[in-house]
Amino acid sequence: MLALTLAAGVVSTSFAQSTAPPQQPEPPTSPTPPSDPDAPETPSEPVAPDEPSNEGPAEDQNPSGPPAKAGPSKLDPFPVVVVEGRHSRRSTKVTELSVRGPRGARVVVRCLGERCPMRRVAATIPRAKRLLIRKAERVYRAGLVVEVRVTDTDRVGKYTKIRFRRGRTPTFSNACLQPGSTKPSACP
Repeated sequence: MLALTLAAGVVSTSFAQSTAPPQQPEPPTSPTPPSDPDAPETPSEPVAPDEPSNEGPAEDQNPSGPPAKAGPSKLDPFPVVVVEGRHSRRSTKVTELSVRGPRGARVVVRCLGERCPMRRVAATIPRAKRLLIRKAERVYRAGLVVEVRVTDTDRVGKYTKIRFRRGRTPTFSNACLQPGSTKPSACP
């Protein structure tokens, strides 16, 4: 038997871009010939002042209209699902399944497949921001799937799918849950 410790998490980073007005390049200057005291003076050509360009600021050139409205924000901190256990040739024994996330978020754990050791568990993340799901600490046969959904009102939640395999560690897949939707989607 091999011991396994897996954490399924999503890290989100954002970058801010500053929008500075574009700088116009300076007009090229022609090199001045060395002055020869014996050469006759030639009148210099008048230099036209810089003409205003027809281009406005960069924002005005975007014909797509007003900026897009930002969608709902993600749960903060974004949930992390932790699974610990041991796997053998035919099954995996889960010794700990816990969820770390924001206080008050709703967690639903479901087992899918024939002969699941548990069907469905629902709980709320406590003040400690870590929920230990004791009812999910069972032996899972190869082929079973456990889904973990972490949601909150008007916020993007987290979906984690754990697929148990024969003789190997389980696979994890993560996605996001849009507010009011039960179908997982790609995270923004």
